[in-house]
Amino acid sequence: MTDDIDGVWTGFYTHRRNRCAITARFAISVGDLRGSMTDTVLVHEWTLAELRADYGMTADQADGVLAGIRAYLPGAAASDVISVSRLPPTAELSGYAQGPVVRFRKQYQGVGWAGWRVGEHLFGCQVPGHAVEYEGELTGDGTRVAGRWWIPANPAAGTVDAEGMFELRRGR
Repeated sequence: MTDDIDGVWTGFYTHRRNRCAITARFAISVGDLRGSMTDTVLVHEWTLAELRADYGMTADQADGVLAGIRAYLPGAAASDVISVSRLPPTAELSGYAQGPVVRFRKQYQGVGWAGWRVGEHLFGCQVPGHAVEYEGELTGDGTRVAGRWWIPANPAAGTVDAEGMFELRRGR
């Protein structure tokens, strides 16, 4: 079933409450999936309140972020603190396709950036090698792959689990 998914697929992934457009190019060889993906949304921003509501950041974690920022910018208000993530524009795909299951890792090419913005001030670090896992099912007519994506938490980097849904449709 998944031996004929070569080609261009367009669609989206959900990230929090947003739909982010993506384009994938798949190439299959004996079940081995390779390809590339481009994102149209490369910068994501959230308030501390949104991080608490959407990702389960605790009040203590939010207070810790705010305290760290206030060490550099005394008087910074929680409402002025914005989490910022910048992605590289392209990613390589590697995985497999077996039966209706399509699973791949999206490995961004280049270096991203993650941190905090308070007014004109940025605090953060470069993020090399950012990867996202995808798993979905190909429909019986072979025109759509839908499923979920996820990024495991990285406590050492201070990140929490992230996940959402995705859908891709065969290019016409």
